[in-house]
Amino acid sequence: MRELNEKDKTTLSEDAAIYGKRDDREPIEKFKSLKGEEKRQYFKDYMLPKIIGLVIGLGCLVFFLVSILKPKDEIVLHAAILDSPFTAEAIDSLTESLTSSLTEEGKRQRVSLDTEYYISSDGYNSRTRLMTYIAAGEIDCMILSEEELDNYSGSGFYADLYTILPKETLAMIKDDLVYLPTVYDEGEEKADPDSETCYAVNITKGINAINGFELNVDYYMVCVLNTKHPDNFDAITKLFYTISAED
Repeated sequence: MRELNEKDKTTLSEDAAIYGKRDDREPIEKFKSLKGEEKRQYFKDYMLPKIIGLVIGLGCLVFFLVSILKPKDEIVLHAAILDSPFTAEAIDSLTESLTSSLTEEGKRQRVSLDTEYYISSDGYNSRTRLMTYIAAGEIDCMILSEEELDNYSGSGFYADLYTILPKETLAMIKDDLVYLPTVYDEGEEKADPDSETCYAVNITKGINAINGFELNVDYYMVCVLNTKHPDNFDAITKLFYTISAED
């Protein structure tokens, strides 16, 4: 049998380095056994990415659990305001007044006057968002211009104000009530094709009073048919009437 020469020994040593026994030590144990630059490089290449991934994963989990489990405020009135005619100060004032009258002390409740519907500049996205929230029953009322009032008048989601507002409120705002052609459900018999229903109230005078200047177009308020808080529409209606009467 041929004896191994120095060249063979070198080859075997290189092969042994390649096919040597795998280091099965735990990462922490291996990290502790290293020193100096090897220790820093091992931490950077192997341990740091895993730590970052773990932290990110735990952060996402905590955020998800908090968002799901934390107490949420009940929105007692959600108004969608299309192409808002209000100043920022007017919105703050309205929100404060409605919060005072509609929320109960000690309860997680709030009023939402949503002015993020930019119909004239971002029509598609804003209209899609509006329809989604209405279908989900998340909107109680809408404040909109005369043009938009007409655009949605045949949609079937305006509530008859005679079924929403008390008689005394209807009598108080009778001059500002707006009647539009009655919308019938599909297949419903039209007893009077020319009939009109009270679907809106003109709140332009109230907006002018709280803004401190006059609008160029009229604005109206409607109650959405599937509102979760029909009784609270009375409060916002009276607020605009009171503001306009004080002007």
